[in-house]
This record gives sequence, C-alpha cells and structure tokens, in this order.
Amino acid sequence: MPTYLHDPKVVGEPRPASEPVLRVEKKRRLIGKLAPAILIAWITVDLVSRSISPSLLNVDPWLTVSTFPARYVPFSADKSFVIQRYVGGNARAANAQPTEVVGPIVFSTDHRGFRKNPYLRSEEIPEVLFVKGDSFIYGVGLSDNETLPAVLTGQYGISSYNGARFHDDPDGMPEIDWLLGHLPGRPTTIVYTYLEHGVFLSPEVTPGINGMILRRDPDLDGDLRYLKMLNMFFWQMSPTRIVATRFFNSLENDKIFPNQGAKTIQSLALPSGDKLLFRDYEYELATLDRGPAAVARSMTGFRWLKSELDRRHLRLIVLLLPNRYTLYQPLLTRTDAPWAHYLDNVDAALHKEGIETVNGLDYYRAAAQQEVNNGQLSFFREDAHWNARGVRLIAKPLAEAIRGNTPAAQERARNAIQ
Repeated sequence: MPTYLHDPKVVGEPRPASEPVLRVEKKRRLIGKLAPAILIAWITVDLVSRSISPSLLNVDPWLTVSTFPARYVPFSADKSFVIQRYVGGNARAANAQPTEVVGPIVFSTDHRGFRKNPYLRSEEIPEVLFVKGDSFIYGVGLSDNETLPAVLTGQYGISSYNGARFHDDPDGMPEIDWLLGHLPGRPTTIVYTYLEHGVFLSPEVTPGINGMILRRDPDLDGDLRYLKMLNMFFWQMSPTRIVATRFFNSLENDKIFPNQGAKTIQSLALPSGDKLLFRDYEYELATLDRGPAAVARSMTGFRWLKSELDRRHLRLIVLLLPNRYTLYQPLLTRTDAPWAHYLDNVDAALHKEGIETVNGLDYYRAAAQQEVNNGQLSFFREDAHWNARGVRLIAKPLAEAIRGNTPAAQERARNAIQ
C-alpha cells in the first residue's frame, strides 16, 4: 500500500490539538460558564440594593420617589428623605468640581403622592392648585417649606396644593381631573406654571401619533406615558448603573480620559469670578426662532386650557417663568436680542385673550442687575432651578394676583359682575 495513504495530512485523520489551542478553548468554556453567573449576580445585587436608603448613594430623593408611583401621581406616597448635600445638576452634567453645594434638604410626599406642603393640613380644602412647572414647582433643591405653594401658604395665608409632576409624567386634563376629585374640596384657582423653554400645544395641533392618541383618547395617552416613565426610571435609578457611571465619570478628568460632559455646558462669569453653568436647553434658546410663530403655537395650548377650566368653573392664572440664560446672559454680555423677550410677547398675547398672568421675567429682570453685582442670585449657579430666594421673590406678586390686587384681576372681577 502506498505510504501516502497513511499520511494524516492526506486522508484527513484528526490531529491532536496544540497546547495553545487547548488553552484558548478552555478559556472560552470558562467564560461561557462565568457569564451567566456574573449576570445573575449583577441582577441580584441591583435588585437588593434598590431597597437601601437613597442617602447612602447620595441620590436625589425626588428621583427615588419617582420610580414606582401610582398611575395618577408623580411620587410614592408618604415618603420623607433628608439629603445632607445637594450638588447642582449642571455641575454634575459637566462632570465638574462643584463650587455651590446646598443642604440639608428635606423632601417629603403626602398621602396622595405629591410634594408635601407642611403648612397645608391633610384634609384642608386648598384655595389654589398648582399644575405644571415640573421640577420648579415640586421643588428640586428645595426643602418642603421652601417650595412656592408652601411659601404662599406659610407666608401669605393662601392655602395651596402642590400638584406639580416630573416633566415626563402624564399631565393632561385626565390627571388634573383625577386630582380635583381626590382633594378634600374643590379649589377655586388653578396656577399653571409655564417654563420658557417649553412649547404648549393644544391636542388639536399636536403632531404625529401622539397627537392622534391625545385627541381620540386622552386617558390612553396618559397610560402610555406612564408606562414609558416607569421603564425609564427603572433603568435610570439602577444602583449598579449609578455606581458604574460615577466610577467612569471619575476617570473622565482630562488626565486619564477627556471630560466629555464639559462639552455640553456653557458658562458665564459673574463679577465675583463665580461661574453660571448652563445646559443646552438653556443656552440654545438664543438660537431658536422665538418670534410670533412660536408665540402663536403656545397660545393654542393656553386657549385650550382656558376653555377646559372654564367648563369646570375654575379660574386660571398663568405664571410665566424665565430661563436663567434669558435673565442673566444679556446683563453679563451687554447684549440684547428679540429671543430674550419671548415671555413678554407670550404675556401680551395672554392678556389679549383675557387670561390672567404673572410675568416672572418682569420681576426677576428688575432684580437681576443687583443680584449680579452682589452675587445673591434668585437661581442656583450650577443648577437650572430657582433657589429659595427666587421663590420668595415671585411669591409676593403671585399672592397679589390670587388675591385680586392686580389690574388684570380687578378687570376680571368687573367683567364677572357685569
């Protein structure tokens, strides 16, 4: 028989694997066994760690209680947290060393699942219900007694219920009607807080599939937004994700890795040398078309809301709140532009529609120069929200409007008599 027939290279007989190949195969099998075990361990640690106090991870309490709220409320009910040290969201977004730290902050929710007003008794009928305004009204960076509804109640004797929600929560008429039905009695006034960077569209002009659902079934729209919110917060509030994110952020220090967060932030220097940090949705207002067309779009929402509240025999007051960039950028750069007067134009359009307003831009703009000079601002430097000083500044003119001590309110009273 020819010799070549016994050659394994010719007849295809298996050759013994080399030592390196065996080691690689062994590692692959080991990884294959370890991967499921690591995944199970990660899920176990993540789920167990969700039960610990958020203060141990220094997690914002208003985020923690947003994780699993009931359908028509923004927060879990009857919760209370104390956070000793709060760092502004813009400083964290920039992955920067904070220069402005506040605390301790007491954050509590009532038995319904809304931010607690410590001056409002649980079964007291509120005169005023606050809606919209998101984190400004429920009070990021503020203690229970520092929110706007609390200041109105404690300082001005106007019983106010804080019905504000997280900005991604469902917040249409079904949610307002649910809250009206679960209060001890019906308020007489709705304060709708409009944030400058938002656009308020009526259901009739809301585009796309969202608009279609909103027009046909507002409750379904709220249900879908609620499910989306639950999914978002479940992942966003993962303790293992939080720890891992903070670890990698610590490496992005421009020494080990570039600081990517700094690219998303713009800053303006105060005369003191301290810096105001702005996120994209703040400083990008200067690049948007905020002219008559933008005002007209938002007016569709205000007209719709006024019609809905009129049917329910509720008075509407719109509180217009400016963006920090609108307030301080013209002063610090000695410039002015039409975009900075968007709220003035919205205010004028609301007055033409007979809708009462309190234009926060007027009051903050009047105080801004002095604030810039002495460094005592109405807003946090390293966070997008107002501080306790800013709340107190706007509480007085809002109280006067609620009590009818403004020209618009007096005109409304005369029209009602006629």
